[in-house]
Amino acid sequence: MLKLIKNEWIKIFSKVSTYIMLVLVALFVIGFAGLMFINSRYEYDSRIAVDETSELEYLTISKPSGYEVDVSMYEFMRDSQKEWYYGQWQTDAIQDVFQEFQAPLLYQEDQMTEEEKNEWNNRLETAKALILADDWDGYVEEWLDYLSDTVNDPKMLEAKSYYWNYMKEHQIDPESGDWREDCARSIGSMKEQLAEMEAQIAAGANISEERMSEITDPLALEEYRLENGLENYMDENGHTSDLFFNTWTQGAMIVVLASVVMIVLAGGCVANEFSNGTIKFLLINPVKRSKIIISKYLTLILVSVVLIFGIFAVSGVTDLILFGAEGWNTPMLSVHDGVVSQGNAVFYVLKSYFYQGINLLVMMTMAFMISSLLRSSAVSIGIGVAALMGGSMLIQILAMLGCDWGRYILFANTDLNSIAQGNGIFPNQDLTSSIVILAVYMAVFLLTAYDGFTRREV
Repeated sequence: MLKLIKNEWIKIFSKVSTYIMLVLVALFVIGFAGLMFINSRYEYDSRIAVDETSELEYLTISKPSGYEVDVSMYEFMRDSQKEWYYGQWQTDAIQDVFQEFQAPLLYQEDQMTEEEKNEWNNRLETAKALILADDWDGYVEEWLDYLSDTVNDPKMLEAKSYYWNYMKEHQIDPESGDWREDCARSIGSMKEQLAEMEAQIAAGANISEERMSEITDPLALEEYRLENGLENYMDENGHTSDLFFNTWTQGAMIVVLASVVMIVLAGGCVANEFSNGTIKFLLINPVKRSKIIISKYLTLILVSVVLIFGIFAVSGVTDLILFGAEGWNTPMLSVHDGVVSQGNAVFYVLKSYFYQGINLLVMMTMAFMISSLLRSSAVSIGIGVAALMGGSMLIQILAMLGCDWGRYILFANTDLNSIAQGNGIFPNQDLTSSIVILAVYMAVFLLTAYDGFTRREV
């Protein structure tokens, strides 16, 4: 058997076309990484200036609910003779200030005493002065004082104050782009939601544990990041802001191109023996037909495994050269029941390539079956490539038409990465059932190929 496998290996790699296809795959891997690198280095000015005049014209014409507050805010911004940009802390702050301090003066004035009016007006003028002076520290102190005076519930006060206290304690400049700012803001927002839910539960509301976990799990994850200083991480679905791992993970898509290579090799593996007349030389040897067909298939599996790991390695090395080794220690974080677990992101990347590799093996096996039944390698390759490219389109059409039986078709189960993330094209598709369905199809393909070759007349 080993001699037969070695002979098939020599046949495959004695062809110039094999090396051309492998070089093309390698160039695609390197080219994809290069494009991701160029895109990551492209810098552009994302600042967008606030057009106060246009905003005021729109508000005056449309008059949406609460527009008076926005009108007074844009008039202040216009009269300040200052450039305001979206995303600036000053712009975000002035929006918060007018919503919190100007709105009561406009809509609740009749219910206020003169002392209360003066208090709200003083808060408004003090906050505006701090913002115009670009005094971030003073603005934080003013906001914390306001919260302590107006929020009575201790848990809600802690939640609303979390972001401001964190920024103050760690001396984070809001214009620095520090990742901790977004993290602290998310934590504060989720703490507020959690405090509201707990208040509702205390008032007799029925809130499920599942709904609570939608807040507590992400909250635990963000708190874990801050505690451990993790700017970048990979989540359970492979999403990450780390350029090295993001590019490496997405590089698994290149395995689809490798599937075309294997379809070409498998489509001609048996058919070429008949079309070229070399099958007679194989059969005159004292070797059973069963061993010949098995050795051919095992050789194709070996080539497939080498090809998949080759793409994985070339992609990883290329990304390492382009993006550096800083992100190598990026952890994979998962959270269940409020408990955060830390794993190795490399294993997730390898798993992504493995899932794509299963798709490659299935399509290669189908092409191998067709090759064993037909004498024309061109027809075998054509059918295999057409199935690879058109199968997903067929499944999408069936899903749109509501044909639930389409979940049992081969092509509905080949995108194992999406199915593992719960994003299968049909509802409630799970990884186990998809793997079982693929295994059944592969068994049928192999039995058909075996039967077709062993019974075929020369």
